[in-house]
Amino acid sequence: RLPPQNKKKGNKSSEPPAKKGKIEQPEESDEFKLDVTEKL
Repeated sequence: RLPPQNKKKGNKSSEPPAKKGKIEQPEESDEFKLDVTEKL
């Protein structure tokens, strides 16, 4: 499919979501996993 290429053309539109997702996902995932493991 060509959605990725279209996103690459729009750096402004692709940078914010990508950075936020990559930075927030790892941190939240680690914290969430620890919280879930401790609760379980």
